Amino acid sequence: MEPTALRVVVLDDEPDVAQYVQLSLEMRLECDVWVLPSPHGFTELVREFVPDVVVTDIEMPGGTGLDVLLRAREIDRELPVVIMTAHGTAEYAITA
Repeated sequence: MEPTALRVVVLDDEPDVAQYVQLSLEMRLECDVWVLPSPHGFTELVREFVPDVVVTDIEMPGGTGLDVLLRAREIDRELPVVIMTAHGTAEYAITA
């Protein structure tokens, strides 16, 4: 039996970053990746796609990675969420 590809949702408003993460996951780990440019539509996608992990930027139009984390926890308390940023602060790290 062939293993199932890891399902990943990537949220990032920077197209270059989103594409880099998507291609890296698809090419190196053979993941099935969906990309969203903002948290809009996240809840519906998670319910339909049922990802194994979520990778999100911390700052996006329409919400933050912390908002995404809270929404993910409402849907599935065990869903791993990776929050990434190029502009992090200690306050973000403590809050997360």
